[in-house]
Amino acid sequence: MSQKQATWKMNGLGATIPCNNTVPDKKLAEKLKNIKASVKLWRNSAREASVKEEEDLGDLISELEILAEERPLTDDELTDRLNCKQKLAEIHNIKSMDLKQKSRCKWIKEGDENSSYFHRTINCNQSRKRINGMMSNGQWLTNPEDIKNHIVSFFELKFSEPLLDRPTLSSDGFKCLDPLTAHEIITPFSANEIKRAVWDCGGDKAPGPDSFTFKFFKRYWNIFELDFANIMSYFYSSCKINRGCNSSFITLIPKINDPQDMPDYRPINLIGAINKVVSKVLANRLKNVLPLVVSDSQSAYIEGRSILDGPLVVNEAMAWIKKMKMKALMLKVDLEKAFDSLSWSFLDMIMSHMQFPPLWRKWILGTLSNARSSILVNGSPTREFCIKRGVRQGDPLSPFLFILAMEALNVVMTKANSLGTFRGISIHHNGPTLSHLFFADDAIFMGEWSERNALNLTRILRCFYLASGLKVNYKKSRIFGLGVVENDVNNMAIVLNCQVGKLPFKYLGIPMGANMNHIKNWKDVIDIFESRLSSWKANALSFGGRITLLKSVLGSLPIYYFSLFKAPIHVIECLEKLRKKFLWSGNNPSAKIHWLKWDRIMAPKNMGGLGIGSLRAMNLALLGKWWWRAKSETNSLWYRVIKAIHYNNRMFFPLPLKPSISGTWKNIIAINKELLTFSIDLCSSIRGVVGKGNKLMFWSDIWIGNAPLGDQFPAIAKISSSSDITIEECYTLVNGTLIWNIPWKRNPQSHDELNQWNTCKLLLDSMNITNVSDEWRWDLNCDLSFTSGSLRRLIEQKRFTIYDGKFEDNKWLPIKVNFLHWRVVLNRLPTRQSLAHRGLQINDIVCPMCNAFVEDVDHIFAHCCIARQLWTQVGRWTRLPIAPSQPIDNIMDMNAYGLEKGSNRQKIVESIFKATIWCIWLARNECIFRGTIPLPMQILEDIKILSFQWVTNRTKLHGLDWMKWSSFSIVNDM
Repeated sequence: MSQKQATWKMNGLGATIPCNNTVPDKKLAEKLKNIKASVKLWRNSAREASVKEEEDLGDLISELEILAEERPLTDDELTDRLNCKQKLAEIHNIKSMDLKQKSRCKWIKEGDENSSYFHRTINCNQSRKRINGMMSNGQWLTNPEDIKNHIVSFFELKFSEPLLDRPTLSSDGFKCLDPLTAHEIITPFSANEIKRAVWDCGGDKAPGPDSFTFKFFKRYWNIFELDFANIMSYFYSSCKINRGCNSSFITLIPKINDPQDMPDYRPINLIGAINKVVSKVLANRLKNVLPLVVSDSQSAYIEGRSILDGPLVVNEAMAWIKKMKMKALMLKVDLEKAFDSLSWSFLDMIMSHMQFPPLWRKWILGTLSNARSSILVNGSPTREFCIKRGVRQGDPLSPFLFILAMEALNVVMTKANSLGTFRGISIHHNGPTLSHLFFADDAIFMGEWSERNALNLTRILRCFYLASGLKVNYKKSRIFGLGVVENDVNNMAIVLNCQVGKLPFKYLGIPMGANMNHIKNWKDVIDIFESRLSSWKANALSFGGRITLLKSVLGSLPIYYFSLFKAPIHVIECLEKLRKKFLWSGNNPSAKIHWLKWDRIMAPKNMGGLGIGSLRAMNLALLGKWWWRAKSETNSLWYRVIKAIHYNNRMFFPLPLKPSISGTWKNIIAINKELLTFSIDLCSSIRGVVGKGNKLMFWSDIWIGNAPLGDQFPAIAKISSSSDITIEECYTLVNGTLIWNIPWKRNPQSHDELNQWNTCKLLLDSMNITNVSDEWRWDLNCDLSFTSGSLRRLIEQKRFTIYDGKFEDNKWLPIKVNFLHWRVVLNRLPTRQSLAHRGLQINDIVCPMCNAFVEDVDHIFAHCCIARQLWTQVGRWTRLPIAPSQPIDNIMDMNAYGLEKGSNRQKIVESIFKATIWCIWLARNECIFRGTIPLPMQILEDIKILSFQWVTNRTKLHGLDWMKWSSFSIVNDM
């Protein structure tokens, strides 16, 4: 049910709907059930009424149209026709919103009224998800009941607990919560905490068995706030969610194009609102304490860690192993149905080892027990079944609980390394030992190449399976040999009963060991662009929809690659070509003219561009984030690996780099050279703010002056005992007096050394040392904090020139209308004169609407008799002195009408004027392609209707009423 449809009165509904339950969660469940029944009745009657109203309105409009051909309509008849058209447009708008909701197109935010795209997306989704048959024990099932029974049996077995008595793990090696933190996570739930949890839930995501999205609860929060407060209070003391309130639907998402059996589907749980809010409140508390108990070998869902940390570490480790001519193994394991197989007793044991309070552990078990699910098969739910193990994918709490379980494997692997049971990769120069990296259920192990090492690893994983329920599927796991001949790798795979992996391979969707300077390794990104920017989408979408999709296509894989690898120039050019083609394409892409330079389309709006953005600027900005992180995250695992691998004797370089080791990090460092062409220097833009000097490097960081002290005073820097010392290591405080004690190899002696030391000491004596930690600042951003967005904007400001004709982005209108107006301002429309000027064969360049003058931009929108009549009518409607004979730029100049800039009245008038341009252009196209004769009065009606819909759907202005709008008395209330 769309929000536009939900015009029925909810105020007071919570008090009037009958409800017999007194238990809070059951009470809300019953209330929602009753509301659902009421909505269903209302929806059916409203749908029938809407169909009848649509038919009646269409008939009435047709009668008035026929009458208008016989004689001029009276004022009352004109008003009736306008009101009928507005009501009909509102019905069509509601249908479009419903289609958009059903299509699940999350990237469309500005809205695209062309519903053909939504129709095709819905049909594609329904066709892809439909289950027509399934293989069971070698037999192909087609009967719907047989399919349902097979699926339920599969999941009942999957979620049953096969071992009632599992081995336990020692508590040694686990990080623990301190008593204060342990107490804080079990304090009573606050109203703000509950509201935040509700607002954190996606409003349009598919609902669970209760059938209500969170947009519904947010809209009517005043009705449901007390219900959720009572539920959380009840849960706090009872530690349970009652049966019937903890149910979920499992929807099956195909993993492949032609699924045959259950392993070909990915199950996703659709959790009910009650369970989801409880889980979200607990998840928000748990994620705050995860960094205290989870090691840095895990990088999933923990603030300050990135999914790219692991791929960077693996890539650099592989490059280092190759450089050192070592032999190593890597085992990329597949945990079989990991989230669904986790033992609850094991999870409880791990939380106990980490010193989570007993009440917290009861809460967690309370969200897991009493859980029941049914499977959605072609939209119809199966019977419910009990769940005895696993954490549900789709539950906000599940990822964090799974991380706690995987921490046990980290503890076991760390202990195995210390005992020599498993030998990881020990990086020189006091670097960390790498043996494993986890991102949720994605795990990769690495170590010295030996059969003993590999077998011990499988024994460890077997023991972990018996304790936790998390089993390695060796048939899908792969072993890779680094510096090892192929025959040895094949033999090792036989020993482990796993697959042989080929280099390069992918980890977390990122190529490992690949030379990303080669275009072939970017094929996945190019393919993603081509599929998402396909021609059918261009044909089904307006320019506004295309522009929105052009921005959103950077999500997922492309931006993922851009965040770690520097794309070759040819790849950037190829991707930009695809974007350019998509924007201007249509039914005949080869015949489309590119009406504006692509540089202008990419340029920021404040520089006269459309603001699509440059892919090269985005790539450089995302990679620049690593420079900032390298300064601010010196204790992180990924940086300690980089520092050890790229250790060299070069003094005072801002970041560690060993040029002889080629790979990802070398290319990340190299971006500064390209940024210097835009007059952007990452080295000098990231500055330290001295506190007590515990984080900043004395010689190599910029913290005093405009360069590192090593560059300012090279003579004395050379005689320092170490280039890798902090400021804190170079001073002592004696009775509050700062004494600088630089550790020298020898004291300064030469004239040059003494002069530099005296000058340096003057600078040092001017410093104030405090008792707080050092910080970093980004000098090129006004708030002094680094963001990739700020660097991207800076690059684009340097990269593009300033153009005349700024793109005016009126948020009250669809992008397609703003884009059309911009093209009018720039004279970049396919008028007959423009087409002839570009060498196209045009039989006639005369205006098709008046057949009197050459068709150019000013003629279409201002000088044509149709346009003049229309602007006169718009002037009468808005009570503004519009002079139709002017150039269109003068008509559109809001300053000419004495309107206060930025006022609601000015924005309304601007919206109406741009809607006028839109409707004139539509009428012109209808005249050319359908032979329709444009009628100014009907075009005016369209202007009133469209502008009203656009403004009401995109603003929160109070008092917007159709009757007032149509007479333009609405502005009196502004």
